[in-house]
Amino acid sequence: MTRRFLLILLLCFGSVCAADRIAMLDFQPEDISESYARTFTDRVRTALVSYSQFEVMEREKFEAIMEEQKIQLSGLCDEDCVVEVGQIAGVQYMLSGNIRDLGQTIYVAGRIIDVETSKIMASQDLTVKTGDVQALLKEAPVLADALMQQFAEKKGLVAGGSSTIVDATNLGKLKLTVSESEFQLIIDGRSRGIIPRTELSLQLAPGQHEIQVSKNGFQDWISTVPIQAGGIIERRAVLVGSGAGESKAIDWSLLTVTSTPDQALVVIDGIEYGQTFLQDQIAPGTHSIQISKPLYYTVIKEVTLDPGELLPLEVQLKPNFGSVAISTQPTGARIMINDRLETAKTPHIVKPLQSGQYQLTLSYPDYRDHTQTLVISDDVEAKVTVDLIPAFGFLKITSSPSGATVYLDNREVGKTPLDAYRVPSGDYLLQVKKEFYKDHQSQISVADGETLTQSVSLPGDFGRVMVEGSPLGAKILVDGEAMGAIPGLLEPVAVGSRQIRIDAGPHYRVHDQTIFVGLDQQVNLKINLKELKGSLLATSKPAGASIIIDGNPIPGAVTPYTVKELWAGEHWVSLDLEGFAPASKQILIQEDQRELFSADLERLIYVKPRAEALWRSALVPGFGQYYAGRKQWGGVYLAAQLGLFVYLNNQKSEYDDLHADYLAKRSYYETYRGTQTELTALWGDVEAAYDEKEANYSRQQVTMGLMLGTYLWNVADSWLFMPKRPESSFSAGLTTDGDQISAQLKVSLP
Repeated sequence: MTRRFLLILLLCFGSVCAADRIAMLDFQPEDISESYARTFTDRVRTALVSYSQFEVMEREKFEAIMEEQKIQLSGLCDEDCVVEVGQIAGVQYMLSGNIRDLGQTIYVAGRIIDVETSKIMASQDLTVKTGDVQALLKEAPVLADALMQQFAEKKGLVAGGSSTIVDATNLGKLKLTVSESEFQLIIDGRSRGIIPRTELSLQLAPGQHEIQVSKNGFQDWISTVPIQAGGIIERRAVLVGSGAGESKAIDWSLLTVTSTPDQALVVIDGIEYGQTFLQDQIAPGTHSIQISKPLYYTVIKEVTLDPGELLPLEVQLKPNFGSVAISTQPTGARIMINDRLETAKTPHIVKPLQSGQYQLTLSYPDYRDHTQTLVISDDVEAKVTVDLIPAFGFLKITSSPSGATVYLDNREVGKTPLDAYRVPSGDYLLQVKKEFYKDHQSQISVADGETLTQSVSLPGDFGRVMVEGSPLGAKILVDGEAMGAIPGLLEPVAVGSRQIRIDAGPHYRVHDQTIFVGLDQQVNLKINLKELKGSLLATSKPAGASIIIDGNPIPGAVTPYTVKELWAGEHWVSLDLEGFAPASKQILIQEDQRELFSADLERLIYVKPRAEALWRSALVPGFGQYYAGRKQWGGVYLAAQLGLFVYLNNQKSEYDDLHADYLAKRSYYETYRGTQTELTALWGDVEAAYDEKEANYSRQQVTMGLMLGTYLWNVADSWLFMPKRPESSFSAGLTTDGDQISAQLKVSLP
């Protein structure tokens, strides 16, 4: 009876003096250390302190009350016991829970119980990996936040704790304009007090709301307005006088609201008053004041104003945002947070970012996308460092023999040895091919970031051909492709029937043969090509002419003469005898046959008498050459003589001037009377004049020698180089028919 009376007394006292208070029981451990459970409880309690809805009872005070009432807290877990303890502690709400080790994971469950109604206002559980105590402690604020969020939604409040923020998109707005000020605003039957302004903005939940504006001396204005989430609706209330007298003037209080940071929105009793710094008249009484700013936690305060009171309200808004520094290897990865693509690439700091949980995706060409859950805490810079997993691997392929062509899915990628060849990860058909070897084919799988090494031995698919014979150096062709020369070992040669051709050029008969080459066998061939030769008999009248074949004289060969070996084909043969015109002919030499070249040589006679040319050139240089028809040479000799003659005359004229200068200087020296130095200088001038005169004389001698030599060579040239013609080019004779005699002269000039 005494205990029950005490409980009722504490309950009444708590309801009067300790509204909106919450106490916590330690989370009950199961197969886990009690110290860990106690530390976890303290972390949750610390997180609750930052919420504006509660006054959290300190552990020491709570335990002192329990000890005073001789109540043991260990082992308490059912709702009835929790409610009883809450009633004894004089709080409205109790938070309790348990921690259980399930082997692989640690399971945590928490709940908030309404002491008055015994209803569970919020419940939440979480799991972490067994043994990861740090992860468990980090989850304490998360658990507190989830519980407070549920509690706030169920109570219709706004949470103001570590990670919950007002979602303005769940509310609508009513912009109300009233014709009179100092009116009473009633929404859904609940008075919002006396409003001193004529324009106001109301934050309302979605749905139908009844708006009533009342003022003494005026008829009430009532309207039903539909509100949509995120929508704005406007109404104008025109108050019409009722004729009744107005009540006395209302006393006002003055409210000043400042916040850090500033420009926070101030909502009083659901009415938007503006941004901080805010100073306005407020009707006396109790008001609910909400101060909010994007990315900061909303603070809700209840204040009571007395008439004429000046209340300064200062609020420190807690950040509801943090940042994250993201770096990757390789750098330059694209950042996407909750399907929002960041313009910058890694490394990059994303800020500000509202506290909470996000889905982070990092992507880079040819690398696997990295996705993880990102938790942003208040005023904390999280760090994410990721080594992206390549979506490619490398191939290292060697073959015996090397130089084989490598194909991936029938696409050529290189030749062996192939090292560090980068390919996208996946399965491929590998083919290694080399001529004269059997193909290799296999299925391979390339893993992310790894090097796949393949060593392939290609079985031979060829034989060999050994060719000996003559002539040395003869070209060997296999199926039309040159592969060597005699003697030579041809390797490799494809297995099967092969066409062998031996070609030594136009002087040998080509050898063609079909052979069969077996796998890893050697075919031996001995081939002597037949030479393609004939002979030539050269004769002339008169005999004794030298023989020239294709411009090359045959040493010691004079007609008649047989050239015993001559390559088959066409040859240019010439016979040359002094005093006779040369005879030439194109001769076709055929294999194993003798050809005959016989020529009647014609004697050469001079075109004109050489004596005539001789005396003409002796008389005037060049005239003999002109007479013989060699006009160009005649002009050369004549021009040379005239040029030398003019040059000699100029030299003689210069000599006369030099001689006169010498005589003058010598005469001056002989008559001069002066010092020995002056006489020596004058004598030097005399010697210089004499030397210059003598040098001129020497040049005259050279010029006269050139004139004489040119003249004599001109005379000899007219005799030695007189043009000749064959004797048959000139003929003369007399003919008669019995009645008449006629003379005939035939000349063929060269």
